[in-house]
Amino acid sequence: ADGREKLLPEKFTINDNGKTVAENALIALVSTKPQDASMEDVIPIGTKVLGLKIDEKGTAYANFSKELCKKGQGSYGEMMLCYAIANTLTEFPEIKRVQILIEGKKVTTISGHMAVEEPLIRNKDFLWYEEYGLQLCWWSCVGPLLPIWVIYMEKYLADSAATETFGCL
Repeated sequence: ADGREKLLPEKFTINDNGKTVAENALIALVSTKPQDASMEDVIPIGTKVLGLKIDEKGTAYANFSKELCKKGQGSYGEMMLCYAIANTLTEFPEIKRVQILIEGKKVTTISGHMAVEEPLIRNKDFLWYEEYGLQLCWWSCVGPLLPIWVIYMEKYLADSAATETFGCL
């Protein structure tokens, strides 16, 4: 990664499985591939979400399997990975920061380049749509399907202004 890549959202609809919408967004982030060919998955293959807990202060504890540490990317790739997770979860108003856990434990780093022993806050520098004042809209659903947004990395960011808006349908 050369620093030109940005994180972009994609909308998925998943079956209601009794988990929170935030946890389902995290599950979709690690278990689906981008639908748009211009996007790249930053989550290592085989990674599983082991759980998501949110405390009363707005810290989300996102627990992943050890495979999250297996990609071996460089420093920018590791930042994109961490902020794909943090920025996906901080789209939800009840989540202010994200503590990444591996097998239930805090780790110092994912791939040796970025400190993650403290919770991460939203980083708008990586979000393409926030550069143009666009917002995603989350909502609760009653029924068997949950529409959710997850954030992937765009392979190459065009230099033109935004032509598409994101939000509630």
